[in-house]
Amino acid sequence: MLKKSGYLLLAAILLIQLGLMGGCGKKETNMKTKAYANDGLLGTTGGYPNNPANPSYHTYANDKSLVLKALSPIKGIRNSRIIFRGPDLIVNLDLEPETDIETAMQIKYAAFGSVSQMMPRYRVKVNVGKTS
Repeated sequence: MLKKSGYLLLAAILLIQLGLMGGCGKKETNMKTKAYANDGLLGTTGGYPNNPANPSYHTYANDKSLVLKALSPIKGIRNSRIIFRGPDLIVNLDLEPETDIETAMQIKYAAFGSVSQMMPRYRVKVNVGKTS
């Protein structure tokens, strides 16, 4: 009736069915799926650290170095203190003691323009003062 190849085919089919049925048992797993971040890019912003849409792309340390770079060409600044407070960026400038009021205002407006252009995502406020 069945030849040798028929028996082998029948045995193979039975083994495949047993293998498939063995995987259908109820087994508890702790696997949970994670949803994509709601960033419009199916969660890829977290995977690319140099993507500007990534929340960690802009850090206060990077922003501070950009502010210092914007202030570096302005003459007459002895020291600066940079404060980040949410959407506000406060720049306190310490000027040379011999700086007159007109020059201090020029430095203030130059610093405001330079920092505002470099950091458009912040509301910039510049304060100037002189210490001896």
